[in-house]
Amino acid sequence: MAPAALLVLAACVAASPPPPGPVQFSADDTAVVRGGPAQEDYLFGRGNVTLTRIDDTVLVDDGNTPLYRNVEVAAGPHAVYFNYRHGALCATDQTCAMSLSRDRKIALSAQAGHIYRVGATYRAGRLWYWITDQSDANRLVAGEFPDGADWATVVEGLGGDRLF
Repeated sequence: MAPAALLVLAACVAASPPPPGPVQFSADDTAVVRGGPAQEDYLFGRGNVTLTRIDDTVLVDDGNTPLYRNVEVAAGPHAVYFNYRHGALCATDQTCAMSLSRDRKIALSAQAGHIYRVGATYRAGRLWYWITDQSDANRLVAGEFPDGADWATVVEGLGGDRLF
C-alpha cells in the first residue's frame, strides 16, 4: 500500500503522551489503529506498545520515538509493525535498570469505522501480542492473549508472523 494511503490524525507526541481522545474519522471507509500502554504495570516499571510502521509508512523517528498516537488507515488488510518495550526500576521514561524490547508484526483486516488497539505482554519467556477491536467490546481480531484465547488465530487464521 502506498504511503499516501495512511492519514495521520495526531501531532508529534512526547515520551509519555496523554491517552488519546475521541477519534474523528476523515472518511467513511477508514479505520484507526492505536498502540499504547502494555498490559503490565508494575511498581517502578511499565510496558508500552509503539506502532513503528503500517504497511510501508514509518510511524517513528530515527530514535524510535513515536510520531503519532492514532493512525487512520483505509479499510482492508494491513501489516502492522510494532515495538513492545517493558522497563523496570525506571527513573525516567528513557532510563531503566532493566528493559526488554521486541519488534513484531501482525496482520489486521480493518473494517471501516472501527478502532483497533495493538496490545502485548511478556510472560513465561514468550511475547504474546494481539489486536482488539475497541469499537466491538474489545473483541480479539488478531493474535492471541496469554491466557490461551486465540479466536483470531484459530477461526480467522490471522496470527502474527504466520500470515507473512
